[in-house]
Amino acid sequence: RWSLLTPDSDRALDIERVAAQLSSFGVNVCRYGRDYAGFIRDHEAEPRPLLITGSIYLIGELRQLFGIPERKIWTKN
Repeated sequence: RWSLLTPDSDRALDIERVAAQLSSFGVNVCRYGRDYAGFIRDHEAEPRPLLITGSIYLIGELRQLFGIPERKIWTKN
């Protein structure tokens, strides 16, 4: 099952177009749009790993909602 979220961006792909394309390949799709809290609620208790892809803005918001602390990728000397 694929869960689709819409990032807070004017450049985001239309979720319905993405869902239609995935469905045409037989993929089960759940649309959350900007309901990030609903996505978290539905997935936080799952025992298997969760792969999240997308823009760094979307991932940043989800990290915060999941309670995952920020970590620096690099530092200046």
